[in-house]
Amino acid sequence: MLHFRDFSDFSADEQRLLYENPRINNSKNYIDELLGNLQGDLRGYNKRPNPNIYLPLTRLALSRAKFADIEADDYPKKLGTYVHRLLDKLIKAENITRPPDEN
Repeated sequence: MLHFRDFSDFSADEQRLLYENPRINNSKNYIDELLGNLQGDLRGYNKRPNPNIYLPLTRLALSRAKFADIEADDYPKKLGTYVHRLLDKLIKAENITRPPDEN
């Protein structure tokens, strides 16, 4: 989600729908439809997303997640995840283990 839009840009009603993620039809939930719309695909979110859409926006999503992570809690108390903490550790580990000419 953060690849396309910051959580703070969602209204209170939209955030409630994201949290509840109600079923829209037999195959799609609210988040599926929203992600599809954000990607420009009116059919809804594809459960096997195209990495060419997400990879170029990953650093933007990470920075949005870090900005929203203002508390030192073990788990989020509002809408979101802490996946960015894992990604940060993986990026740092990759930079440490790469030979100098590949950084």
